[in-house]
Amino acid sequence: MRAAEAKAALNRDHWEWDDDGAYAVIDPASLKAMVAMETPKVGETREQGCAVCLEGFVAGGKKLRMMPCSHSFHQRCIFDLLLRSRFCPVCRFEMPPRSADEPEPEPVAEKTATTSERVGSN
Repeated sequence: MRAAEAKAALNRDHWEWDDDGAYAVIDPASLKAMVAMETPKVGETREQGCAVCLEGFVAGGKKLRMMPCSHSFHQRCIFDLLLRSRFCPVCRFEMPPRSADEPEPEPVAEKTATTSERVGSN
């Protein structure tokens, strides 16, 4: 199948605009599979850092998640990625796809610091 035919064969729901104004494929992982991933502690993983954000794993720091392929990431990093693509960013392991009966996840609003919080209140 040629690339153009493959694109046409994809369900329209799997496409969204990216920041450059081009279409990007959206193929989310199953939410059930995501929350079922193991939650290792620092030192229980092969990796010493997250391949998504490139930050090191720190004891007492961000929560970790281990995919079935045994690659570990910060929970927020891998969850954000798996909401768009069901593939491991390291080895391309395929997570189960989101089924039609799974609800859409609600976006998580990040708290942004006000200027006084960043600088310190007087």
